[in-house]
Amino acid sequence: MMKPMPALAALLTKARARGIFGTKMRSVIKQAHTASIKDIVRQQCDVAGQISAAGLVPIIEPEVDIHCPDKAGAADVSFIAGEVTMILDGVGLMGHDDHTLGETADLSTLPSQTKRAAIAIYRLTRR
Repeated sequence: MMKPMPALAALLTKARARGIFGTKMRSVIKQAHTASIKDIVRQQCDVAGQISAAGLVPIIEPEVDIHCPDKAGAADVSFIAGEVTMILDGVGLMGHDDHTLGETADLSTLPSQTKRAAIAIYRLTRR
């Protein structure tokens, strides 16, 4: 879980004044424990609401520790699908054997996937 952020409102005001677009939250998941993952996502969604209310774009990234013994399951968005109104998934690197110990990344897809993510985010922020 994230530590309390008592100065968040002031930081968001300062960021907005300086023309900052958004902010990113990252929590590290060490095990595929459904209730804990949901708690982390709920907490991040609560903070995302504050960020959005301040006029910034929140980016939520629950990250699964590379040493997590059940990494494939912990990285599955089905853990949080019922907790959020929208999930932006599948815009990272392309590769093979996703969410397994043998996962590989095709670095040649980085430019096209980055463009795809940027367009999606742009369109979502214009709604």
